[in-house]
Amino acid sequence: MIRITKAFKLEMAHALHGYDGLCKNIHGHSYRLWVSVSGEIKNEKGHQKDGMVMDFDIIKQIIKSEIVEKYDHSLVLNANSPHAEIDLSAFEKVFYLPYQPTSENMVLDFASIINNTLKRKEIEEDRLIGPYFLTEKERRNTDACKQAIAGKLLIYLWDDVLRHGLRDQLFSSRISTFSDLVNLYNSKKPIFADKVEELLEEELEDPSTQPETEMLGQAGS
Repeated sequence: MIRITKAFKLEMAHALHGYDGLCKNIHGHSYRLWVSVSGEIKNEKGHQKDGMVMDFDIIKQIIKSEIVEKYDHSLVLNANSPHAEIDLSAFEKVFYLPYQPTSENMVLDFASIINNTLKRKEIEEDRLIGPYFLTEKERRNTDACKQAIAGKLLIYLWDDVLRHGLRDQLFSSRISTFSDLVNLYNSKKPIFADKVEELLEEELEDPSTQPETEMLGQAGS
């Protein structure tokens, strides 16, 4: 699996209503937005996108039109706060969002915007941003699912989610490289830290977490 990343920049101001610090006041940031797309390289000779995970131009067009041009040099405020009552009609780019405009909430919003646009362009589900690692086809096929977990989900956890010194909180201390992780997984050996393994076992043993099954039979005489 290959991951491609494109970086974008924008300037934006916001205020966090109810925050217990200086950020409750209007202030600005220089934002850096990194958009990563992971997937298998398309191997279709003669196809316009042969040899690509995704066309960089598609990513650039979406981010530029849906996010950068809209929010660059704008002011974003919480629509569910007294800020919405302030007359800011003299300013051209003011947005009232249905949530607290923190960087975290805006990233989730941006991801939704990007994914919806990708879907309209009929981009494959496993190229979307967020928890779309396993396609319906992969989920229904055991071998394909195992391969996808190793090639998509584990590398995402290892390289992205846990790369800043957090890997030992999820994975076994015996694992020092991604190759170690994949080899243990393919060998059907435990890959998670002891505490995580215990939690997984508890989850599997809990009847309330198991899918319901229909009991068939006849009443005895």
